[in-house]
Amino acid sequence: MSDEAGEMLVVYDDPSDHRSLSLDDTSSTAESLDETRLSLETTNDTIPYIGQRFSTHDAAYEFYSEFAKRCGFSIRRHRTEGKDGVGKGLTRRYFVCHRAGNTPIKASNESKPQRNRKSSRCGCQAYMRISKATELGGPEWRVTGFANHHNHELLEPNQVRFLPAYRTISESDKSRILMFAKTGISVQQMMRLMELEKCVEPGYLPFTEKDVRNLLQSFRKLDPEEESIDLLRMCRNIKEKDPNFKFEYTLDSNNRLENIAWSYASSIQAYDIFGDAVVFDTSHRLTVFDMPLGIWVGMNNYGMPCFFGCVLLREESLRSFSWALKVFLGFMSGKAPQTILTDQNMCLKEAISMEMPTTKHALCIWMIVAKFPSWFNAVLGERYNEWKGEFYRLYNLESIEDFELGWREMVNSFGLHSNRHIINLYGLRSLWALPFLRSHFFAGLTTIGQSKSINAFIQRFLGAQTRLAHFVEQDMSSGKMIGNAKACSGLYNFDLFPPAQVDNAFISGCISANNNDIIRWHYRLGHPSFSYLKYLFPKLFQNKDLSLLKCEICQFAKHTRAVFCSVPYKSTRPFNFIHSDIWGPSRITNTTNTKWFITFIDDHTRVSWVFLLKSKSDASMIFKNFHSGQKSIQCKSPSLTH
Repeated sequence: MSDEAGEMLVVYDDPSDHRSLSLDDTSSTAESLDETRLSLETTNDTIPYIGQRFSTHDAAYEFYSEFAKRCGFSIRRHRTEGKDGVGKGLTRRYFVCHRAGNTPIKASNESKPQRNRKSSRCGCQAYMRISKATELGGPEWRVTGFANHHNHELLEPNQVRFLPAYRTISESDKSRILMFAKTGISVQQMMRLMELEKCVEPGYLPFTEKDVRNLLQSFRKLDPEEESIDLLRMCRNIKEKDPNFKFEYTLDSNNRLENIAWSYASSIQAYDIFGDAVVFDTSHRLTVFDMPLGIWVGMNNYGMPCFFGCVLLREESLRSFSWALKVFLGFMSGKAPQTILTDQNMCLKEAISMEMPTTKHALCIWMIVAKFPSWFNAVLGERYNEWKGEFYRLYNLESIEDFELGWREMVNSFGLHSNRHIINLYGLRSLWALPFLRSHFFAGLTTIGQSKSINAFIQRFLGAQTRLAHFVEQDMSSGKMIGNAKACSGLYNFDLFPPAQVDNAFISGCISANNNDIIRWHYRLGHPSFSYLKYLFPKLFQNKDLSLLKCEICQFAKHTRAVFCSVPYKSTRPFNFIHSDIWGPSRITNTTNTKWFITFIDDHTRVSWVFLLKSKSDASMIFKNFHSGQKSIQCKSPSLTH
C-alpha cells in the first residue's frame, strides 16, 4: 500500500453534516455548509479531505477513483439523495468501496439453478460523501464526509488492475479483437499479439481473457437471428441431399437457436463398429461467437481418430449437457459407449451419470496435462520437468499400491503437500490414473501417444472454423476437412497443406499435423524464428523440440558461400595449383547414404573432381588418395588450397 494511502486511516466528517456511517441509512438531515471546516491533517491534494471542492459530481468520482486505485481498492456509486428525500433534486452523493454492503439473498428457483459464486461484499465502511452547494460562483460539490477504514486487505499495485472497475477495452482494441476473431485465432493468441503490439509484459493489458470472451459474446448477439437461420438452413439442405444426415436443435423463449447437434451417416456407421470407447471433448469454443463446442471422437482399428458427432451449446450447464447426451444417443440408436473420456466438468460428470448410467466415466489425460504449465511451472521452477517425468511414471504404473506409495513419495520429494491442484488430482485419481482403469476398455485412448493423436485430430477439425454454417459444411461425408481454401470475411485463405498430407500425419501419431499448423503460421507471419512463434502460440509447441522444426525456404535463404582469397598470379600448367572445398552435412542422404562431398578444381584447366563422403572424417583419406593419384601423373606435388 502506498504511503499516501496509509496516511488516511481515520474518519473525517463535517460536524454540520453529521451522519451515521451505516450504508443502509437513507434518512436525510439538514446540513450547514457554511460551517464546513478543512481538515488540518490533510495537506496533500491527492487525498480527499473535508471541504474539498469539485465542479461536478463526476469529477469527484474520478478523483476518488484514482485515490482508490493507488490505495488498492475500487469504488462504486452507492446512493443519491435530494434535499427533500430521494429523487427530489440531487444534493448529496455517496461513493463507497466496492466491497461495501452485504450480499442480498436471492430467492431460490428450482427451474433455474443459480451459480454458486462467492460475493466480494463484506460490509466495508470506507466511503466519501459529497454535497451540492450554491454560492455566488455557481453550484459546486464539496466533500462533507470521508472514511478510509477497510475491514479487508487492500490489493497490491500489480493486483488492483484486475478489479472490474479498472478493466476497460478501448474502441480501437475492440475493433482489433473483432478482426482477430474473424481470422479464427484463439483468445489466448489475441492477447499475446496485442501484448506485442502494445509492448507490454504478458498479463499487463488493461483487460483480461474473460473480458475478451465477454466482448466476443456481445458481438455474437448483434445478429444472432441471421446466423441461426443460416445454420438451420444449412442443416436442412444437407438433410435433403443425404437423408441419413441427422441433426437436432432447441429454441429459446425468444425463438432463437439455443443448442444444435449433428452427425453424418459415415460417423454413425463408424460409431456402430468403434463406439465402445468415446472421447467427448467440451474444452473448446467456437471462436467467432464464443459458443461452447462439444466433439465426439473415437479410435478405429487402424489406430486413427474417427469423428462421431458435434454439438454447439448456449451454455455449459447440467441441462445443456443432458440434452446433448440424449441427442447423441438418439443419433446412435440408443447405443451407449462402454467408456467415455471427458474434461473436468462437474455438470458434465453429473449429466453422464444421469443419461449413461452403465458407461464408465474417466478423465482425458491430455486435458489434464495441458494445464500443468499454468499449475506447476511457477511453483516448481527448474524442477518442473523432473516432476512431470515422475508424474508420467506414476500414471503408467500397474498396481494401485505402487501408485499410492509413489504418489506420497512424489509429494514429499517436491514439497507439494498444500498445493490445491495436487490435492484435487489425488482426489480424482480413480478417474484418470491407469492403475485404477486397467479393468476397463479404452481402445488405447488413455495412452499418451494416442491422446496426442486424438488432440491433434480435434485441433485440425477446429482449424477451419469461420462461420457456423461453414463449420458444419466442412465435414459433410467423412468428418474430414475438405477443400484447400476457406472463406473468411470475403477472402479465401489458401491451405498450404492438402488433406492427403494431413492424413499421412496420423501414421506418426499426428505429430506432423501439429507441425503443419506451426509451419502455416510461420509462413503467414513472414518466416519469423520458431522461438518467437512459441511465444505467440505456446499451445502449438507443447511437447515440441524446436531443433526438429525446419523451414526449407529459411534454410535456402540463409545459405552463404565463403569467398576464396584473390591470388595475384595464375598457374601456367595443370596440377600446379588446385582448389579444394568440403560441403555438408546434407539434411537428406542420397542412395549411397552419404551426407558430405569434397571437390578438387585444377586452377589451370578448371577440371573438377567430386568425392562423396559418409562422414567428414573421411576427408583426410580422400586428400591422401587424391594426392597419390596425381603423383602417378606428375612427379611434382601440386599445391592445394582449401
